[in-house]
Amino acid sequence: LAGASPNTLSGDVTFISGGGVVANKGTISTGNITIHGIDDTLVNTATNSLGDAAIVSFTGAFTPTLDLAVAATDTIGGLSSLSGIGSVALRTGSTLTLNTTTDQSYSGDFFDDGTVVKTGTGNQTFTGTCDASLGAPSFSVNAGTLIVNSTTFGSCPFAVSGGKLKGSATLGNVSLTGGTIAPGNSPGTMNVASLTLNSSSTFEEEIAGATAGSGYDQLIATGAVSLGNATLSVLPTYTP
Repeated sequence: LAGASPNTLSGDVTFISGGGVVANKGTISTGNITIHGIDDTLVNTATNSLGDAAIVSFTGAFTPTLDLAVAATDTIGGLSSLSGIGSVALRTGSTLTLNTTTDQSYSGDFFDDGTVVKTGTGNQTFTGTCDASLGAPSFSVNAGTLIVNSTTFGSCPFAVSGGKLKGSATLGNVSLTGGTIAPGNSPGTMNVASLTLNSSSTFEEEIAGATAGSGYDQLIATGAVSLGNATLSVLPTYTP
């Protein structure tokens, strides 16, 4: 799908090339997208060329990749791993918005220094890796719930303005200007480099027992913590 003219596709699309690069200059407008094969790469060089409701899935024994070119911006319906791991390249200045309305889970890699923005009412789960060797990807939560269950996001910053950030994870600097942070998965532990809250944000604490991390939620910060007059929301299910 390369060439001087734009390419327009519709319906569900599967890229199976057995290795190689597919450069999209047009619109994949309506359906879900599966990137499958040995080191297949879909390079998105346009802006808003992927369907806003499209679920981008990865399958294959090696590493199929969605590659957002420098300064490219796009919105999709979420990221999913069908099998294998997959990879999302976020080139400098690029932004990938996940307008997730149904629950999705992605076990692959993020790399380079672009941005992922979580919107939509559904849950998006990350269980893979955040590779900061080429520059740290950043993550924003504006709506819905972003769940991170991975210890490899420690160099990657997270900003929350709405919705909820939760999970048993190791994250970089975390700042909230709204929304909720909820350590663990009922209950659990979240490790962060630093934590900054303000009066429009909420810290959610589940108490189901007497042991940190398994009985009640725990957030461990290795750096500075600013509570900023945030709201504490306690979910008690434990009677001493």
